[in-house]
This record gives sequence, structure tokens and C-alpha cells, in this order.
Amino acid sequence: MDEAFLKNHKELNVKEDELKAILSQKNKTQGSQFDIMLAYKNIEISEVKLRIATSERNALEYILSHAGDFNDPKLVSELNATNKIIDDTRSKLIINNKEIIKIKNNVQDLLSKRQKENLNFWDFVFYSIGISTTTTFGDLVANSRLIRMLVCIQLLLSILVLANVTQNFLSKNKNSL
Repeated sequence: MDEAFLKNHKELNVKEDELKAILSQKNKTQGSQFDIMLAYKNIEISEVKLRIATSERNALEYILSHAGDFNDPKLVSELNATNKIIDDTRSKLIINNKEIIKIKNNVQDLLSKRQKENLNFWDFVFYSIGISTTTTFGDLVANSRLIRMLVCIQLLLSILVLANVTQNFLSKNKNSL
């Protein structure tokens, strides 16, 4: 066996191990993100399998082109089997690419729906508390320059109020001692 053949098989083993690792994260990863990672890993595996099958086909084509030298009907059947594997792998690649496109479209639809959601009073209370405590950045996003400036002012005011409350608390505790 040649070096490229062994390298491809080692790469296939690594990719299959990575796929197992992704599958073990199924319940820990967000659904659409998991589907995308799974689809990409399946494409990578299919591409490696395609390289392996192509190199096997090339070797078998060489042997077949020299069939007079070897005169082995078993080689012809092996070549046909390898060509079938190549065709199956190509079909899987096409299916995986279609799945990735479908998943990307679903994610895009979800993102556009999320952006169109109407926010209510409690969302703004949540956002204000999150800004004041700097704990919820990214849950809601200020989407205009004016809103971002107001959020900055609110954050600075929150810091001043917190500093004032802390100072009053410490001065009361100091006076009571």
C-alpha cells in the first residue's frame, strides 16, 4: 500500500472519531448548531471516502488496463464495486450539501423571526437590569446608534447610583461602629 492510501485511511479514522465526539455533544449543543456541525463532519468524511475510493479506482483501472498482463476476472468485479462506492459517496455528498443548505436556510429564518419579535416592557426591564449588572450582554442587542448611546448613559448612571449606595452603606456602618 502506498503512503497516500494510508494517510487517507488515518484521516478517515480521525474524522470518524470527531463525528463520534460531535454525536456525544448532541444534548449539550443547540439543535441547529449541532445539525450544522454534524452535516459538515459528514461532508468531510464523505470527501475522505471519495478520495479513498478514487485512489482505489485509479489503481484498479490501471490493473484493468493491463488485464491482459494480469488476466484476473476478480479485479474487474473489484473495479465495478469500487465504482459503485464512488457513485454512492458522491450521492451522499450531494445529499449532505442539500441538508447543509436546508439547515442554513432554517437558521436564517429563525434569526429573521427573532429579529422581528416585538419587545415589551418586561424585556426592557430585563435589559436595563442586565446592563446595570453587566450580566446579560448579548441576550438583547441595541440596534441603533441612539439606543446604544442611551444604554451607555444608563450604564454610567447605574455605576454612579451603585457607588452612591455603597458609599452611604459604608458611611452608615462606619458611624454605627
